[in-house]
Amino acid sequence: LLAMSCFETLAQVYREVGYPKLKNLRITANIVCTYALLSTGVLALFAVGHGQCALATTATGHHIAIDCGSLQQPALAHRQLVAALPNRTLDLLIVTHADADHHSGVPALLTQSAVHHALLPQALADSALARGLRAHGADVRCLAPGDRAKVY
Repeated sequence: LLAMSCFETLAQVYREVGYPKLKNLRITANIVCTYALLSTGVLALFAVGHGQCALATTATGHHIAIDCGSLQQPALAHRQLVAALPNRTLDLLIVTHADADHHSGVPALLTQSAVHHALLPQALADSALARGLRAHGADVRCLAPGDRAKVY
């Protein structure tokens, strides 16, 4: 049921997102669905208005956030994410693309939670977002379109 729900959500996002965001979305979808199918973890999708924020928790206890932003209410994304974290620690933050509605809540998130690793699109490699994550101790890796990342 979780896998079907995940695929339906991604199918809806796929219809709304155009290329070149699609490559980053596919990478994220593969990571999230692999965990959902193989580890019987939990995927929580948060209602943040125009934006994206989700938290995947693996069966082994890793917490992976997929985006953290909202166009109208950036604080809403980080508040919901922090409230869902049992120990205010993210093992991995994935930012799917450079639009602000997918990462506008990250600066506030960093004031309330630890982020160990982050995957960002290459377009954000020299951004304030990447610098802020590094300044808070996150290991930041930037992916070019078509790149793959192995996590956990």
